[in-house]
Amino acid sequence: MTMNNNNEWVKEIVLIGIDGGATKVSGWIINYSTGTGLFQISDINVQKQYSDYPEYLTDYKPVDLKRQLEEMNTEVKLTPREQQQGYAYMNAPADVMIELMKRFPDKKALVGLGMPGLKTADKRGIVALNNGPRMPEYSGYVERRISEQNFTLFSPIHHLGSDADYCGLGEEYSAEGSFRGTVNAYYLGGGTGVADALKLQGNLIPFDQTKNWLAKTWEMQAEEGTTLERYVAAGGIQSIYSEYSSLPLEELNKNQIYPPQILKKALE
Repeated sequence: MTMNNNNEWVKEIVLIGIDGGATKVSGWIINYSTGTGLFQISDINVQKQYSDYPEYLTDYKPVDLKRQLEEMNTEVKLTPREQQQGYAYMNAPADVMIELMKRFPDKKALVGLGMPGLKTADKRGIVALNNGPRMPEYSGYVERRISEQNFTLFSPIHHLGSDADYCGLGEEYSAEGSFRGTVNAYYLGGGTGVADALKLQGNLIPFDQTKNWLAKTWEMQAEEGTTLERYVAAGGIQSIYSEYSSLPLEELNKNQIYPPQILKKALE
């Protein structure tokens, strides 16, 4: 299949966008307009919570970030608990893709997948992640799961994009995007983690290209090692409340005590 100027490729494949977060994976069928050249998220959506998988460890604590950064360019030594938690994190996106592909059994899927964390040299795995397990074999594992269910990808997962950079792409190329028409803009998206996106002089700038003058939110640390992300991300706010209240995270999640509820308690 050739992606020609007539956009015939749009008829032959199904576009799937995957957003991998710290607590769940969301996937959408993506519509592409040949007239405007813009993308739009459809209403066909599948979500999977990591906590729904038997491998998921409710009391999991990430490997020390310093160790992660030290090992990322040498040998990633996964702990047994980290490896187990990783299976929950990788099975979720595989199942999301499989469910979406079932809607279009006669088409091959072209998948764009965004995940937080620092990637392997080939960009297909994750070697450092602030709020979760490292998964160097992420893409390969997901592809095997899809193949086992007799589904076909149009091409292998080319790379795991930065969820932060993808936020910028979405704001620029989505029909509802807010970056279009701007020259200089900074995007801060808050969820379980934080996504930073940047547009300068009309161009989207990946944060990996700003290392010598601008740090990502999760890299900005106080002297005690606490990151700025922990104070502005939903997961970080919840973890801080857990420490002050002496209530474990699993109990907070069970009772649905999230940042909005924590804010209400703080105001009271």
